[in-house]
Amino acid sequence: MIRIATASAALLAASGMAFATVPFSGSGPGGNIPAVGTGGGGSWTSTGGPTVLPNDPFVSTISVPDDIKSVKSIEISGLTHTWIGDVQAVLVSPDNIGHNIFVRPGLFNPGTFGNSGDFLGGDYTFVESGGSDLPTSTTTAVNPPAGTYNQAFGVGAGMWPDGGFSIFNTPMGSISGGGGDWTLVIYDWAVGDAGALTGWTLNANLVPTPGAVVIFGLAGLAGLRRRR
Repeated sequence: MIRIATASAALLAASGMAFATVPFSGSGPGGNIPAVGTGGGGSWTSTGGPTVLPNDPFVSTISVPDDIKSVKSIEISGLTHTWIGDVQAVLVSPDNIGHNIFVRPGLFNPGTFGNSGDFLGGDYTFVESGGSDLPTSTTTAVNPPAGTYNQAFGVGAGMWPDGGFSIFNTPMGSISGGGGDWTLVIYDWAVGDAGALTGWTLNANLVPTPGAVVIFGLAGLAGLRRRR
C-alpha cells in the first residue's frame, strides 16, 4: 500500500507539472515600416472607424513550440518611424487572430492624424500595464524615448473597434493561442512617413505539452519501482 500511495502521489505531481507554465522568449527579424513605400492605402473615417487596412505592412514571424497561456511583453528593437500617430502594431496568433499592441497614438479624431512625434531608433518594450503611456497630444510633437510603454488601443474616434478585421483589444495577460507561427504586423496608416526596426522579441508563458511531462513522470515511477 505504501508503494501504491507513493506512486500515485508521484503521478499526480507529474500530471500537475503538465499544467504549469514555462517562460518563453523568441526573436524575429526586423525590416521596413511599411515593407515598401511610405505608407498609406488604409481608410479610417470619423464615423465608421477603420474600413480598409493599409498596404504592405511590416510582417515578421516567430515559431512558438507550445501553446501560449499569456503574453508578458513585446520588445521592438531599433524602432524608427516619423509621425508615431501613423503606426499600429498587432500580434497575430497562428489562427489569424490579431491583438493590438498599440494603435495610432493621439488619434482622437481621424482628421487630427495622431501625435506627430517620432520613434527615434531606441528599444521599446510594451506591457499590459506598469509602463509609461505613449504621447497622445495632437498639438505638440513628442518623441517617446526608448523605454517601457503600456498597451494602447486608442480613445474616442481613434479607438480600435474590438474585433474589427479580426483584431482585438486584448490585454496581454489574456492573449493566448496555440503553438506555431506568431507574427508581428505593423501598419502605417498615412502617406509620407516611414520607419524600420532591427528586430522584435515575444516574451510569453507557455503550457508545455502534457504528454511529454506525463511520460517523464511515468519513467520516474518505473525507476522508483526498480530501486525498491
